[in-house]
Amino acid sequence: MAVKWDLNLGTIVGLLPFFLGGAFYVNTQLTSLEARLNQSEQFRASRTAQTDANFVQLTSAVRSMQDTSAKQNADIGNLTYRMGQGEARQQESDKRMDRIADSVPGAVDSIKRDINGLNTRVELMTQKIDSLDVPRTPRPRS
Repeated sequence: MAVKWDLNLGTIVGLLPFFLGGAFYVNTQLTSLEARLNQSEQFRASRTAQTDANFVQLTSAVRSMQDTSAKQNADIGNLTYRMGQGEARQQESDKRMDRIADSVPGAVDSIKRDINGLNTRVELMTQKIDSLDVPRTPRPRS
């Protein structure tokens, strides 16, 4: 069975504006959709570039912080060693000061005994001089 197409030119001419209007509407919608898609793609590309730049900055900042942290850890080790050395020297100094403090009372006692003995000798000498009682005659000055 063969299909016979019977086209009515009046119907085609009447429907042609609807088809053209529909095609124009679809084309306008597709153009608008394509523009929005291009805009989204440009935004995505710019955000990707910005995100990559931020990531590079963060990576360099983290590396800098890691380097600083490693340096501080090394300094802390050195500081711990130096503090230990300082404490050992302080303990040695404290021991020397204790020995000096222990020896000072003995030296002071010895000085007191010597001064007391000297005081006694001066008193004896004074008594001997007074007991001599030799009159002195003034000598004229020339």
